[in-house]
Amino acid sequence: MRPNQCLCPNRQIAPTCFPGNSCQVDCQNGGRCVGQNRCSCMYGFGGPKCENDLRTGPCFTQLSNYQCKGQLIGVVCTKALCCATIGKAWGNPCEKCQTESYPCRRGYILNAQGNSCQ
Repeated sequence: MRPNQCLCPNRQIAPTCFPGNSCQVDCQNGGRCVGQNRCSCMYGFGGPKCENDLRTGPCFTQLSNYQCKGQLIGVVCTKALCCATIGKAWGNPCEKCQTESYPCRRGYILNAQGNSCQ
């Protein structure tokens, strides 16, 4: 632990420990709790819990023997957009699209509020 840091009862490390400093939220995608139920997100992620993947990268239409092929030329998009449309894999390094993680049928994505497909 660094100088001027406390190990609080909730196991968080902070400059001071007081009730408002506790974190009840689980930060996702490598985000860190910064007190009062707020997350500091890693680059490319956002949302109250860092749950939104905002990274952009190439979209691939084919995946064969763990190799991404058929990169869409001139297209850079989010993983959600690629995988919800014609993509089989996304990113650099490429990641296989997990179809079960997208609640909308192919060709649609969740709206900004996350409550309906568009």
